Amino acid sequence: VTQSRANTFIWRPLCLGQLPLAMFRKAELLSILGETTISVSEASRVLQDCGLQEDVANRVIGGFTFQADQLIAYLCGVNEEEDCIAQLALMVRAPLQRVFSACDQDGSGDASIEELRVALARYSKLVDEWGLPKIIEDLEEETIVQFFKDADVNGDARLTFDEFFKHVLTQLGSSMDKDAPVSPMSACAPSSSKASPAIPLDSEPIGTQVNDWYVDYWKLTEAQEFSLLTQILSEWSCGQSDEMTIDQNALKLLFGEVKKAYNDNPYHNWQHALGCLHYTFKFVQGSGVAHFLNDKDLFALGLSAVCHDIGHRGFNNAFEVLSRSELALRYNDKSPLENHHCARAFEIALHGPEERNIFRNWDSATFAYVRHKMICAILATDMAHHNDKVKKISSMSQLPDDNVFLIEFFLHAGDISNVLMPEANAKLFGAAINAEFTAQVTAERNLGVPVSAFMVGMDDPVKAAKGQIGFIDFVISPMFVPLFGLCPELEEAKSNLSQNRAREVIIAEACA
Repeated sequence: VTQSRANTFIWRPLCLGQLPLAMFRKAELLSILGETTISVSEASRVLQDCGLQEDVANRVIGGFTFQADQLIAYLCGVNEEEDCIAQLALMVRAPLQRVFSACDQDGSGDASIEELRVALARYSKLVDEWGLPKIIEDLEEETIVQFFKDADVNGDARLTFDEFFKHVLTQLGSSMDKDAPVSPMSACAPSSSKASPAIPLDSEPIGTQVNDWYVDYWKLTEAQEFSLLTQILSEWSCGQSDEMTIDQNALKLLFGEVKKAYNDNPYHNWQHALGCLHYTFKFVQGSGVAHFLNDKDLFALGLSAVCHDIGHRGFNNAFEVLSRSELALRYNDKSPLENHHCARAFEIALHGPEERNIFRNWDSATFAYVRHKMICAILATDMAHHNDKVKKISSMSQLPDDNVFLIEFFLHAGDISNVLMPEANAKLFGAAINAEFTAQVTAERNLGVPVSAFMVGMDDPVKAAKGQIGFIDFVISPMFVPLFGLCPELEEAKSNLSQNRAREVIIAEACA
């Protein structure tokens, strides 16, 4: 089932084989389901003939995001009004959570009235575009202020997501028990017993939360490192659908084995992988594009970030090709490193102990979908594709509803994000890449192959500073300046970039 722009349901023939036909009391309903499309009123009639009251059926139809798994699960197991409300909560929670998080500009975890104003405006755009139910009549200042006052039950002038979500359900005409404490997770629990819960946060905090811009990746314990991933997957609501359950024990074993597979390079090492994961998440949240991506897309993106440089040898693709390495020969000189990283990720998951296979309980279609997105994402981190991304983002007036482009773009953004980090991390990563460049120049000279000119002299502070300025001006800025124009919520990353460049300019001029 998908949504068409004419606000109708499109029924795929596959769905008919999955629906228990005995639940339809009237023979004419079968003729409706046999059509290519049915209207909203006809869909409501189907639900009514399955035993729902008309107002409940219409409310469910009004709230559907039109995902096939949700509608089929609903038709196969939901008949009571209370379950309808839970299902409606399930449908609207994910986009609300993502909009709420994206608009949390100060990273506090709750919303001021200014942040709520931005969140409501963003959600209102989704109402027309994606068929989501309205949660506020208009965006007039008086209406927003009243919404905030009604939702702020403890009167502290800040809205937690629980408060926001409970008030949204009230606005939608929910008949949920007003005295019961409502948590986003419990309110949205699917009725099917097969559905797995969201990945819980690790009990050991990572010191600073994943929504912060600064995390000291060098001082995290293994438990804290894993918590970085589980917090991100939880924020993205991964692992809540029947088709993509996530076994946390398998994920933890995979995570640990992937860490072991990273080499102890100066730059392309485990800390770089953690930084890439963290900043891929930060850029996705700050740009608000998560609502364009489903949970499989987001899981593929997160796992790709963790795995994207597995087995990196500390040299770039040009060196691999010129040295005629086994990777260059195996992959015919085409992105040898990225092909290697991606292959190793799946080898570790699939060719080890069964309990480490995160994919083992997935059906073939779900595995194929996630594998395809991971391959696209990791191969797109090859810098050979950078200019293509720059051209695309520079021509856009808004970020597109294109999951492949978004996955590729934001993993690449996370991969080259060190100069957009706070000064402490930017300096550490900058020194690390300079050390790796210097090592490659030495290896090139020893092999008698052409030396990479831009890597020469990186052990000299002035040349290193000028190299960073050139990297910012000719690689980073052409890609991120257009992104900043589209996503003002990335102001902190923009500020970090400006400060890091200014620091390098001071070094270059003072030491010249």
